[in-house]
Amino acid sequence: MSRNRGDDGKYTEKTTIDDVIAVLIERDEPLTGKEVGKELGISNRSALDKLNSLKEKGNVERKKVGAVLSFGGFPTSNAPVAAP
Repeated sequence: MSRNRGDDGKYTEKTTIDDVIAVLIERDEPLTGKEVGKELGISNRSALDKLNSLKEKGNVERKKVGAVLSFGGFPTSNAPVAAP
């Protein structure tokens, strides 16, 4: 099975940052990378990469509870969110 490439030759994403944002807004609670990955049908690593990208932009907060990292605090207002 081959993956699609964009005009620049890079692989195109099937799951976008906007998909992750939609899950965070819909669930309205802190989620782990594993939970986001399961919800979107992507690997835990891919979900965590997207969550970390949102964290770096200041769009979500990361909290460590025990051995678990969870992400939340996504603004539910209509404020614009910078996509990567």
